Amino acid sequence: MATFRVDGLDETIRKLEKAGRFGEIAPKAVDAAAPIVEGAVRSAVSAAASKGYATGNLAGSIKKTKTKMNQRGAFSVVKPNGRDEKGASNTDKLLSLEYGNSHQAPHPCLAAAVNGVEAACIEAMEQTIQKEMELE
Repeated sequence: MATFRVDGLDETIRKLEKAGRFGEIAPKAVDAAAPIVEGAVRSAVSAAASKGYATGNLAGSIKKTKTKMNQRGAFSVVKPNGRDEKGASNTDKLLSLEYGNSHQAPHPCLAAAVNGVEAACIEAMEQTIQKEMELE
């Protein structure tokens, strides 16, 4: 849905890699930031969908996944899950909200939500990394 990439932590990442602790600390840093993104996306979707027909199920279905590692680093995904009581996919509903469809005008909200919490996420990740590095 939305991509959140953090730049500006290059020096800290190099220190973690040099200490051999990147794989240990990076997931903790992502875990510190993911709830911030989750809350912002949930609030933005709730505000964008409050046009009188929304029940709140879509916003309530937005959850973060467990943090994982791959060749690019640590990541967590914030996304809608499940289906509503009529069987409609919450992912499809979010796509219709964000981009519109033949019956509904677009109500973009994801980029603003993610961009609005970027500084808070970086701060949370930096604090986690600093705390973990002090434990050495």
